[in-house]
Amino acid sequence: MDTGESWPVEHYMINIDCELTTIVKFLNITHSYFPDDSDLPIEINVDCEGLGSAGSVFKLHIFFRLDSFEERDRILKDLKVDSLFQIRGEYDVTGEIITLFEPEYSPLGPDYPEDEIRKAFEVNRGPQKGSRQ
Repeated sequence: MDTGESWPVEHYMINIDCELTTIVKFLNITHSYFPDDSDLPIEINVDCEGLGSAGSVFKLHIFFRLDSFEERDRILKDLKVDSLFQIRGEYDVTGEIITLFEPEYSPLGPDYPEDEIRKAFEVNRGPQKGSRQ
C-alpha cells in the first residue's frame, strides 16, 4: 500500500579509482542539451551490451557530459548503433546496470576479430524477451 510517505536513502559517497575495460556493442544513442546548465550542458547517453572476460553478455550504459557541440558531434560521429568498440572508464553499478562515465573508446584492435565478437554477443546473450525458442 502506497501511503505517499518517502524515506531518505542513506548513501555514503566515496570516490575510488576503479575502472572497467570491456568490448561493447552500441544499442541506442541519445543526446540532450540543457542550456541552463552552463558548465556541462550537453549529455550523451548510450545503451550497450558489454562482454565479460569469459564472454558473458551484460547490460551497460555510457554517460558523457560535455561543454561543446564540437565534442558532441565528434562522439556522435564515432559511435553508431550496432558498432563494436573497446572502452575503458570509471564506473558505478545501480541495480543490474553498470554505468561508465566519460570512458575512453577505440575501435576493435586486431586481437579481437569482429566476426568472433559478434558471434559471442549473439550466442551468449541468450533469448530476448518476447522471442521464441
